[in-house]
Amino acid sequence: MHFTIQRISEIVFRDISALGSAFFFWLLTFILFTLGFVREAFLSALFFVVVYLLVACIRLLYFKERPVKESHRTLFEKIDASSFPSVHAARAVFLALVLHTLFSRHLFFSVLLFAVALLICISRVVLRKHDVVDIIVGAVVGAVFFLLLF
Repeated sequence: MHFTIQRISEIVFRDISALGSAFFFWLLTFILFTLGFVREAFLSALFFVVVYLLVACIRLLYFKERPVKESHRTLFEKIDASSFPSVHAARAVFLALVLHTLFSRHLFFSVLLFAVALLICISRVVLRKHDVVDIIVGAVVGAVFFLLLF
């Protein structure tokens, strides 16, 4: 199989983007719970549900095409096909802040958390799933919900 720089870049950014997925969010929430951070796990689960409801409402009221348009026939597909705001960015920033709060004595870990959150946000733009404004608003949503819940 022949790989180009562009193809390798696409694969790398796709994998980085997966770190902001719902699966990864729930995996980290489960790990928090099993490590005894029950309050933080509960608030993360609450964040997940509330942000999805909020974003669904925003996307129903204000539909913004993704940079690479996605077709949609059902209401749920339409919500998913809208790009504003970025849920990946909201989840990445929220989790980075939660983990930073729990492990703030470890400076290297905190820097790593925020670097990964930034890479997730960048990956969404590179993969043409979001525009920069979608990412910024998503990140603000994640940070605001962190401040409200913690």
